[in-house]
Amino acid sequence: MNYRTFKKFSFGAIAVMLLLGLLFAYGWVVNIIYLFHMSTVMNGEGAVRIAGIFVPPLGAIMGWFFS
Repeated sequence: MNYRTFKKFSFGAIAVMLLLGLLFAYGWVVNIIYLFHMSTVMNGEGAVRIAGIFVPPLGAIMGWFFS
């Protein structure tokens, strides 16, 4: 593997990691927004959303797939 190939690979890897990080952050923020817009009745989803604030991977999943 020469330097030019390595440089292109590094740029692509950094771009993918940056994109995944942005998507992760977006899902986490959406989780927090939906938590504040929920009704006052606490159910299992609300408990998982609260846990998702302190466990960011869980919050990102809740923000993306359960909104």
